[in-house]
Formats: sequence, C-alpha cells, structure tokens
Amino acid sequence: MMRMIQRIDTDEPPSSSLSQCKRPRRPDGYGPDLQGICRADTCDEGGTPVAKSSTRDKVEGAIDTAAGRILEAFSKLTGNRSAGAKGKAARGRGAGRSAKGRAKSRS
Repeated sequence: MMRMIQRIDTDEPPSSSLSQCKRPRRPDGYGPDLQGICRADTCDEGGTPVAKSSTRDKVEGAIDTAAGRILEAFSKLTGNRSAGAKGKAARGRGAGRSAKGRAKSRS
C-alpha cells in the first residue's frame, strides 16, 4: 500500500498563539509546512530560533539516563533484548546531553 504525500502550497498566516518563525521552508514543498510555526520553547518573541540552556540540557540528559536504566531493568526482567538495546542507547544519549550541558555552563 503506497502512502500519498500531499503537496502543501498555502501561505496562510499562523494562528495568533504561535510566534512568527524565521526557519526556512522545505525546498521541495512537500510535508508539513513549518514556516511561521514555532514552539514557544525553541524561538524567542521575534521568531528567531534560540539554543537550549545548559540547565535544560543537563536535566534532559538525566531524564534520558534514568529512562535508559528503567528500560534495561525491564529488559533483564522480561528477557527482551530489544528493550535492553534501547535502554543502552538512551543512557548514552543522556550522558551526551548531560556532557553538553556541563560544557555550556563552563563557557
């Protein structure tokens, strides 16, 4: 079964609750139109994308690490090797994010 991809050619303004984003559109015109739509935590009031804070990176890293440990414990209980691999990947991702947060706070 083949999925149909709809081409989006609308230039409607975003809803008033969203900020005006300066991120570029997809060049092919397919997929979701993200122009003008920003999540409040990734863009400032003017719509310019902003980086995450060091504290946020450290917290997200700690959450990923904890989630990875939970997945690995679940894997040991059930014998599900796939969950163990996902847990190990989550722990690695968490360690990387935490390190990134620590590096940001040093500079």
